[in-house]
Amino acid sequence: MQKVTTKTGKISIRTNLVLVLLTFCMTFCTGFLSAQTPMQLQQDLLYFEEQLRSYPNDPDLHYNMGKVYFLLGKTDLAIRYLEKTILLAPTDHEAVLALASTMRKIGHLANARDVLVKSLGPIKNNPDIWYELGVVHSDLANYRPAVEAFANALQFSNDDEQKQIIIYYTGLAQLTDRNFKDFSETLAKLKHDSEYYKALQSLGAMSDGIPDR
Repeated sequence: MQKVTTKTGKISIRTNLVLVLLTFCMTFCTGFLSAQTPMQLQQDLLYFEEQLRSYPNDPDLHYNMGKVYFLLGKTDLAIRYLEKTILLAPTDHEAVLALASTMRKIGHLANARDVLVKSLGPIKNNPDIWYELGVVHSDLANYRPAVEAFANALQFSNDDEQKQIIIYYTGLAQLTDRNFKDFSETLAKLKHDSEYYKALQSLGAMSDGIPDR
């Protein structure tokens, strides 16, 4: 049987963006698997399991197993296979993001944070990792570390649209932390005709009258 050598989907900041009031959300993207029925997913599972018997140390197979189990609602098994993926391929940022997102889904925020922090050793220049870390810190109400993580994401990003998203969430963290001075500076960095600017400006206006810290 031919070995599967590529993953079935990718995670990116842009596809995970959800603009909601003072809420931070990342979604585990699932590629073509997400459109399949439970029966089809079970067939995929059998296929990947058969391949794993021949290629037990293939990280992509473990990754795909993790994604199928995630879609079947078996997050404990999804986590197990994603952890194995990272053990076999420590620089696989997609697996790191998928694992952290899965942990966030079941409320294990501290575990998600630890996974991301540990991954920064071998892949410290990845903006998606830093962004997700900022999101997790925000979920934990650790807004200053969140802003620091977003700053690193911005530093390593080479995509203008991605940068606007990072700036937006930086401002959102500062606003939630009532750090209005830095919030104003962050707001000014957004393109003034963008939806990000309008949304963040509106949130800032709603916060008028709250004492600065």
